[in-house]
Amino acid sequence: MNTISILLVEDDEDTCKIFEDYIKTRTDVVLVGITNSSLEALEYTKRFLPNAIILDLELHERIWLWL
Repeated sequence: MNTISILLVEDDEDTCKIFEDYIKTRTDVVLVGITNSSLEALEYTKRFLPNAIILDLELHERIWLWL
């Protein structure tokens, strides 16, 4: 059986716990990381190459990018 690797990008701890608890019940899914930082999510993505990313579109963080 193939497993699906998932990265969770979420800043609400309760929501993270719900996802984490559900994924633990699955034998075909593995959670490769949980982060509340978009920059850390990019690093996790490069490192773990997850099959899927569950992404909170409204993270409560400030990122300053100097272009």
